[in-house]
Amino acid sequence: MHKYKITALNAAPHRRRDLLELADATPAHVLIVFAPDAETALQLAEQARGFKAWTTFAMRVESVRVEERRPMHYDREGLPIEAEMWMLLFEDHDYKRVETSDIGEVRVSTVWLGIDHNFSKTGQPLIFETMVFGGELDHDCARYTTEAEARAGHVAIVQRVRETLS
Repeated sequence: MHKYKITALNAAPHRRRDLLELADATPAHVLIVFAPDAETALQLAEQARGFKAWTTFAMRVESVRVEERRPMHYDREGLPIEAEMWMLLFEDHDYKRVETSDIGEVRVSTVWLGIDHNFSKTGQPLIFETMVFGGELDHDCARYTTEAEARAGHVAIVQRVRETLS
């Protein structure tokens, strides 16, 4: 089953909203339906006619590729979760904290971020982070996909910090 996005545009481009959010809002001026063929576009446009003051354009779009969005939020096991669940987990300091090491005045902290920090659209989500606070490696940072990688990375960075102190 295909999912199609219906986007409604108000007069001002910065007021772009999803069609369902506009149902109870002020009337929109234009409804643009993106679909792989004209028939589907017309069907979707027909469904939207119950909303207020629509001028409807239905068109066949061949050159636009709709990309599947990968999830943004993940639990510590790397499973996708909803934003609401991420917020609850993120408030739990024990859940977030993976490892903390103090070496003299330097702290190495490894935490679960839960938000994918891989912005390249390729590769695995990066949901853990190790960061150095203080010393020569201050603010050095590494990100990981799994908790096991994060724990191994923490050990490696602690070793690097120790080498800079000796």
